[in-house]
Amino acid sequence: MRGFNASSAGCSAGQHSPVAQASSFPSAVAPSVGPSSAQSPSPSSPHPTPWTPPSEDPTSAQDLQQLASLVDTCAGRWNAEGNTKRLGDVLGRAATLHAAASPARAKAKAYGDLLDRRRETLLNAFQPTLRVLDAPSCLALLTVCVASRMMWRDLAGQLLERLSAECGPEGGGEAALQACPPQALAAVLVACATLGHKQPVLSGLAAEECARRQFAGFDAMALADTAWAMAKLRRKDPAWFGPLVEAAGKADGPMGQGVSAKALFLTWYALARVQHVPASGALLERTAEAAEALRSSASPMQAANLLWALSTLGLNEERIVDALAGRLGDQLAKDPSRMKVADVCQALEALAVMGPEVLSRHSGLVEGLLREAERRWDAGSGSRGARTRALDRGDLEGLWVVQRALTSLGGDLQHVLGAGEGREGSLLEAARVAAKA
Repeated sequence: MRGFNASSAGCSAGQHSPVAQASSFPSAVAPSVGPSSAQSPSPSSPHPTPWTPPSEDPTSAQDLQQLASLVDTCAGRWNAEGNTKRLGDVLGRAATLHAAASPARAKAKAYGDLLDRRRETLLNAFQPTLRVLDAPSCLALLTVCVASRMMWRDLAGQLLERLSAECGPEGGGEAALQACPPQALAAVLVACATLGHKQPVLSGLAAEECARRQFAGFDAMALADTAWAMAKLRRKDPAWFGPLVEAAGKADGPMGQGVSAKALFLTWYALARVQHVPASGALLERTAEAAEALRSSASPMQAANLLWALSTLGLNEERIVDALAGRLGDQLAKDPSRMKVADVCQALEALAVMGPEVLSRHSGLVEGLLREAERRWDAGSGSRGARTRALDRGDLEGLWVVQRALTSLGGDLQHVLGAGEGREGSLLEAARVAAKA
């Protein structure tokens, strides 16, 4: 069964908190999560008259133009003071303003060009401060970069390089890692994983520090972030994942009451990717206790891929499976267009791998997902290229697994795709070809 690339997952539950001071950090945010778009107005509205900042607080800026004006006014003094707090606040506010742009506006070339110019202006204004950052300040700013959906990728890369250099015998990087909060350790690992950082010393030291602490003090998202990052970095050490799972599974721990669907999804995704089956059922029980929350708040992507993770690990907890299946069924009935075809195929394959009892119990969902997959295939308007863009090879291979399971099970479901048996251009024939390639 194929895996899922969570680095591109559209998870949507995080919020950004600016750096309060050089040694304080915002809450950790999972790799693909940024600030809430409800926090501010449009990032770039016209101003017929010059804007006078009411204060030096970057949150007073209502768009990127105002923020650039504030920085132009104050950056000289902030640099002279070495004020990393303001730098962190500016980076965070810029990310919040960017997140407020409508999807259509954010994709427009003119907006992208404007954003690039504003981003360059802001970073250039702070170069004197950036050149003299110490390790704790680097960690604080790196945490902001991760919380901002890696809007500041180039800066994050520079900070990783600086921290790596500081991890030598005479640097302060290792001591800073030992003193920093869990969210900063998570940020280091997430940034390394997201950017493909090629110097393993820094990520190794951060991982060792997580293990040394036995993940004490990590909240649910910090645990999920570190697990995701280690899986992305292809670190599979059971001795490292074991304590993380133990911390996550505690009855009064971070994955207890109120845990988000996103945190559960990322954690289980990571465990599936490294093939780490928990030694006890504690984390599975915490997840089952959150079934109601999963039923009401998991996105289609989270639901489909949490099913994939459980099936990959050979875990079939009825309360979790039923909640996730119910969530997918609701979405299918309400607005199937919000489901990516990869989610449709991933959910089908996961249910098939879980076995005939699960397929039978959720036969209505299985039929609906199969027909949605066929609808997406037929939407290719007869063009093979358009069809294969709609469903990639992994989707087709998964559907072949599903069809074989349904054929073994017997009954009407096998005929949904089976109606295309022997018909050139049918979804079933495409799945058969993909599986045999």
